[in-house]
Amino acid sequence: MISDRQRFPQQGLRSAHSGPSQDHARRVLAGRGTRGLGPITMRVGDEVITVLPADPAILDDPVTIVDGPSDDAEVVVEFASPEAFSDFSHEMRTVAGLHVTGAVSHPVGGFAEFDDWEPALRALYHGRPVYDPADIDLADAERSFDWDEVDNDPDVADDLAAFLRRYGWAHVRNVFNAGEIATLNAEVDRVEAAASPDTPGSWWTHDGDGDEQPCQLHYLGLASTVIGALDHDRRVERLVGLSGDDLANHPDRALGTFAVLKRPTAAEGLTNLPWHIDCGLGGHPLTCPGLHLAVQLTASNPDLGAFKIVPGSHDASVRRSDVEAGRCPVVTADTQTGDVTLHMTHAVHAAPAPLSSSTGRRTMYLGFGPQDLENVIGAGQSFDDLITQTSTDGHVRFNAGAPGAV
Repeated sequence: MISDRQRFPQQGLRSAHSGPSQDHARRVLAGRGTRGLGPITMRVGDEVITVLPADPAILDDPVTIVDGPSDDAEVVVEFASPEAFSDFSHEMRTVAGLHVTGAVSHPVGGFAEFDDWEPALRALYHGRPVYDPADIDLADAERSFDWDEVDNDPDVADDLAAFLRRYGWAHVRNVFNAGEIATLNAEVDRVEAAASPDTPGSWWTHDGDGDEQPCQLHYLGLASTVIGALDHDRRVERLVGLSGDDLANHPDRALGTFAVLKRPTAAEGLTNLPWHIDCGLGGHPLTCPGLHLAVQLTASNPDLGAFKIVPGSHDASVRRSDVEAGRCPVVTADTQTGDVTLHMTHAVHAAPAPLSSSTGRRTMYLGFGPQDLENVIGAGQSFDDLITQTSTDGHVRFNAGAPGAV
């Protein structure tokens, strides 16, 4: 079996840019992501290269890769080790992942400037397009589907599959009935009542009264046979199959099946999530494609801290500052109890705080990823755990106990 380190061999700074420098199409693709940016200089030991942005006045102008530094660099990135750059070039660590592990420093500029360059660099290294808001029909992206129609009409099922592939998300109404939702809520209540801040697989916050409350409960399929059975529920398997990807559930890793418990007066910790992708620290080539199927245990809308997504972002790279500045289209889920939403894990999404001061929301997420994910991530781990355990002078440490890992 080929190990992950063999799939992603050590790559030097110059060698990583030698191929793209000769690939005009890649450089044009990258150029579309450099609007408003200045040059970026990257250094690994004695190797230094600079990438110059495209001229916005010239249609499809490519970026230019030059050897050496630039006095005009908007940001200078010094990698702590060759391994740190190699991980970045393979997307084992993103800009955020590098900063979390202390693997870069910036004599000029900082995180924000480097982060703005990442979509263009991903186009250069991987051929992934930079997100273009003009490609999205927002009115169409807000469409929803009814489960009975999906289940009984092959044309509607095909429409849903095409919609999910196009926009990276979907809303399906009336999938679970009131009795089923009551049973699932009771199971979550039971697990929540037994949990404490020391319980592995739980994240906690404080509400407005200062009381400690769980905001996420992970690996619910291991704690409840009722919840665990959902992975193989006919409806779930049908909807996951419409993604077109060969995905599997991994109940004992990558958070498994987890509940998000939005507390209306809570603000600290990870209860309210800013714009992100689920591979935001790294690991995209190993953990994507992935899909989260969300069972709405309560209604969800903006007053209740609804899920938001940038439609069509699952197949592209999005500049974080563009989303935060409101330059990208956004769909906000408006769902009822028993509905299901689907989203691809590489899509840019957020879970803001409820606007209501009295009511939050409850959602249970079933995670599905590549079949061989367990070859990389050990039981009870997520890829983010592997990244945060990475030293500044070494590669991301894959699960040494898993077959085919390093």
